[in-house]
Amino acid sequence: MKPGRYIWLDPESGLEAVLHIDSLVLGPAVGGVRTKSYRTLNDAIADAELLARAMTIKNALAGLDAGGCKLVVRTGARLDRPKAFARLGRLLAELGDHVHTGADLGTTQEDLEHLKSTFPNVHMADDALVDAAGLAVVRCIEACARVQGRSPEGLRIAVQGAGIMGEAVARALVERGASLVIGDTEPERAQALAEALGGEVVEPEGMFELDVDVVAPCAIGGVIDEDVARRVKAWAVCGAANNVITSRSAERELVERDVLWVPDVISSAGAVTHGIASSLMGIADTRPMIERLGTLAEEVLREAQLSARTPEQVAMDRAEARILAASES
Repeated sequence: MKPGRYIWLDPESGLEAVLHIDSLVLGPAVGGVRTKSYRTLNDAIADAELLARAMTIKNALAGLDAGGCKLVVRTGARLDRPKAFARLGRLLAELGDHVHTGADLGTTQEDLEHLKSTFPNVHMADDALVDAAGLAVVRCIEACARVQGRSPEGLRIAVQGAGIMGEAVARALVERGASLVIGDTEPERAQALAEALGGEVVEPEGMFELDVDVVAPCAIGGVIDEDVARRVKAWAVCGAANNVITSRSAERELVERDVLWVPDVISSAGAVTHGIASSLMGIADTRPMIERLGTLAEEVLREAQLSARTPEQVAMDRAEARILAASES
């Protein structure tokens, strides 16, 4: 099997799905299912390709024996979710063990259950997976504090997003003594989480302008463009969302303003690290691999400071070196 794109349209269930397999060099392609109301099918195709590449880099950096892929499902009035996800599972099953998938933005546990009914390689979002996601972000934020010469205790952190990942990160941060500011496009969800953890609720759109230590994007990607990067008041950005920064120039803006930025291919890798290390690699105790993400974040930040590269460039160079070595062996 070779990397490539699969587009599936099923009028009976309303399914419009795209699978993009970016790489199989290190092992089977791994990536979650994103369900979203894409404006056009071409938008879905572009997003799948971008996210699949990020998964390749993420898995390589995390030390996983896995390549990268991404599934996206386009929502609409005609989408019968139970039928559509069961149908998607049957289509994926035709590809054998080359693809493994799990939860991502917009995909519910119920969706995954329907998918798993026809496709075995579905990793459900259990407590261990969610806890791993939270721990990875915490370790990466602690890495930022070390690089900045600050104490990791008592930080004031803005968490953007109160969904599964946002809640996991928020709870892990509170356990380590952080105070939280929480924002979500669903205000009642942000309010419930804030009340449970003793946090403060704000509008999600203005979180990068808050006077906090760290902003943790934990919802959708593409939230930091050049304009937002110029207005960030925190001294670090580190979260569980994917593809947070829209362009290399936006990242450069953060770097030039001395805002530490942990590439999300590192900070968002906790869940996939636990899931793949335990299920595909047979590692019983995955915590050391998750803890290592914090060490990796610190190494990448320090290497970027000593070179003319951004943290994202350093991370990409490391991942591509591992992939190249594997392809030549």
